[in-house]
Amino acid sequence: MAKGDPPDSSIGARIRRRLLELGISQSELARRAGVSQSVINDLINGRQDKTRFVPEIAAGLHWTPGELDPRFEDPARAAVRMLGGLEAAEPLPVFSAVEAGPGFLVVSTDPVKLIPRPSEVQHVRDAYGLIVTGESMAPRYKPGELVICHPRLPAVNGKDFVFATDPEDSGEFRATLKELVGQTNTEWHVLQLNGEGGVPERKTLAKAEWPKCVRVVGRWD
Repeated sequence: MAKGDPPDSSIGARIRRRLLELGISQSELARRAGVSQSVINDLINGRQDKTRFVPEIAAGLHWTPGELDPRFEDPARAAVRMLGGLEAAEPLPVFSAVEAGPGFLVVSTDPVKLIPRPSEVQHVRDAYGLIVTGESMAPRYKPGELVICHPRLPAVNGKDFVFATDPEDSGEFRATLKELVGQTNTEWHVLQLNGEGGVPERKTLAKAEWPKCVRVVGRWD
């Protein structure tokens, strides 16, 4: 270990190893977590060994907060681990979709497959996966990619969300994947990228029509 490198057990060392495993850069992790690259750099280089952004950084690494920093470990999970047991995580349902106009989807009402539950949503029973259709959010998300959706996180500007209708109101499950850039009491203000080489476009979605706002917390590789 070079002089100045963080200890192997530190948060910085964990991040460094995980970046190598995932093949992503510090800047990409910062983008996923919604933090500045200096936060990631300070952790990796041992200038800081704790941060309030542990949940966001862990999600960007496809980890639970406890996998990044044991101080954030869920008490129930810790108890099971200390007793030598294993948690049985239910598989994650994955839904497919077909395009219903530029940037809008009609989502299957039944899952098309089940996958092992990713760490980001290990304890979130109503989480789900969605197969991306269309190029409205390319190059950030490409057709055929599977995104992980966490319905219990708050609506935060600068994060990506699946906005969805209520099937009981519309008779079908419609959705659209967008970046949230603002909101009012009645509207979501979102950004649509419009594909490789396209011109990003701001749009407005009525909350009465699109009441569900579900955070995208990662991809399934």
